[in-house]
Order: sequence, then C-alpha cells, then structure tokens
Amino acid sequence: MLSILENLDLQQEERYFLSLAQESSQQLFEVIRDLLDFSQLDSGALGLKNEVFDLSEALHMGAGLLAAQAKEKGLELETSIHFTYPWYLGDRSRILQIIVNLLSNAVKYSDSGTIRLEAGDREGLEIRVIDEGIGIPESQQEEIFASFHQLESPYNKRVRGVGLGLAIVAELLKLMKGSISVESKEGQGSCFTVHLPDNFRKQTTESFVEEGPSIPADKIGGKILIVEDEAINRIYLSKMLSGHGFSIVEATDGHQAVERCVAESPDLVLMDISLPRLNGIEATREIHGMGKYRNLPIIALTAHAHTDDIDTFLKAGMSRVITKPVKEASLLESLSEYLKT
Repeated sequence: MLSILENLDLQQEERYFLSLAQESSQQLFEVIRDLLDFSQLDSGALGLKNEVFDLSEALHMGAGLLAAQAKEKGLELETSIHFTYPWYLGDRSRILQIIVNLLSNAVKYSDSGTIRLEAGDREGLEIRVIDEGIGIPESQQEEIFASFHQLESPYNKRVRGVGLGLAIVAELLKLMKGSISVESKEGQGSCFTVHLPDNFRKQTTESFVEEGPSIPADKIGGKILIVEDEAINRIYLSKMLSGHGFSIVEATDGHQAVERCVAESPDLVLMDISLPRLNGIEATREIHGMGKYRNLPIIALTAHAHTDDIDTFLKAGMSRVITKPVKEASLLESLSEYLKT
C-alpha cells in the first residue's frame, strides 16, 4: 500500500519519511519469516520432500530472484552451472531456499564486485557462492552458522536482521545429510561451499515436466482479474495496475472469481489464497477445469510464504506465487512474463 504514495506529488521530506516506512515494513516482514522458519527447524517439525526436479533450472531461478537486488547495488551476478544429468532427487523448495539465503547474504555484505553461483557434480553435488564482499574475520568463521549471529559489532552495524539466514541453511543441510563450509579473507570476500548427496537421475518421467501457460506473443496490456476479499488490497492493486494501462475486473471470493472468468475472459488472474466461500486453490482448480481456461495464468497472492505452502499453490495449477506485501516492481516483472507489452 505504501508504494501507491510513490506516485503522488510529495514534498522531499514526505518522500524521505515514505522511504523509511517502506524499509521498516520490509525489515519486519523478513524478521518474521526467518523466525517462523527457524522455529520449525528447531522444534523438529519440518520434514523434507523427495521429488525429481530439474536442479539446473532451480539454481538459475534462485539467481534470478536476487538479480534485481544485486543490480541495485551495482553488483554483477554470474552463474556457472554444469551437471552430467539435470534431474535430481530431493526437496526442490528447500534447496532453492538454501541458494536464495546464501546469495542474499552475499548481496548484503558486498558493496562492489561480482557474486558468482557455481555448481557441478564431480564429487556428489557441490554448490558454491563466491563474493568479493567484506569477508569474515577468522575469529568469527566458526560462529557464523549459529543462531542470531551477525557480522560486525552491533554498535557499528550496516546490515539489519536477526542473523538467522546462515543458521537456517546449516540446519536444512543437516536434514539433507549435507554440509556447508566457508573460506574467507577479511576485506577480500568469501566462498561458501555446499555439499549434498549424489542423488542425480539419468532421466525422469513426463509426470515431472509441466508445461507453462500459453499467451499470445502480440498481447499488449491485458485484462486482469483481481480476486481479493480485503477492500484495501483490491484498491491498491487496481489503482496500481490501471495506472500502467491494464484493464481491471474485480472479484471478492472464489465463486465470484469463477463467474467473472466466464463473463469477462481475463488474460490473467491475481488470486488471493484465503478467500470466503471458495478459497484460491479451489477456485484455481475450477477455473482450469473449464477447457477454455486450462492455460489461463493465475498468480497467487498470499501471506503464506512458507515453502511448503508455495509448493501446494504451484501443484494446484498456479503459475507463480507472490508473497504479500506485494511490491509494484516485483508484480510488474511477473506480469511481463505472461502479458507481453
């Protein structure tokens, strides 16, 4: 909601306080997310899935998620990923979480230079994240995987958070029977190396390969159905997207979403998950169950950012998941993949 104010005619001081409010809300969101993840790990309530997936694609996706953040800081983000066979048996969402946490850490502690994601299968699965950041003092290298540990003195701290990112990575790898190590020189950068079991597969079955949605390449703009029961969220999304030239249709529950699809034939749906009468997952299945709309892109909007939840949404047929609070830049980037402009 705060991003709507960016488009208003604000004075310099008002813009300054707006930026502070946006930064604070994002920090709070990240703290809550990390605490929830670590709580599950610490209590032993978190289980792993076994599924065959394209590991190379997952690693490239992880790098893509951090590309914009790296670019904002003037950092180069490079990848070098080479596997004999692309298919891997393991928990895709958790491996992706590990990569995102390591890359995010590299971006946070780097002010210039290159961040590199490397992966290969010469001796099991080995993944490396290399940066040219501030490095880690030798005295702290054994402590960085502990809970609530951050680099630098708390009285001279430039990176905010609760220091759970690397602790989460280490605990996840223990569950996967893997390991992580670090080599670093203060002031020169760090190299984090992840080792995982050799669970590569020579081939997979068609059941593991999903086709993406089909959208005409010459589509300009498009009609978007916003399904959201909270009025303030609908207003935010509608105002933002109409300002970019999209035609907007609205629905307030799952049943209404199905009806609006039939009546309006939207090009894409933004679907909240927690809806009255018919939730977002059920509505998605009903919409895709109608032959005409089986390839209609449906993007989930949800506060349920846990990776298990995200897997559930994707398996229900949703094309992508965007966590709340929705950021304008992230949403527009996602829409551009389905609605060509």
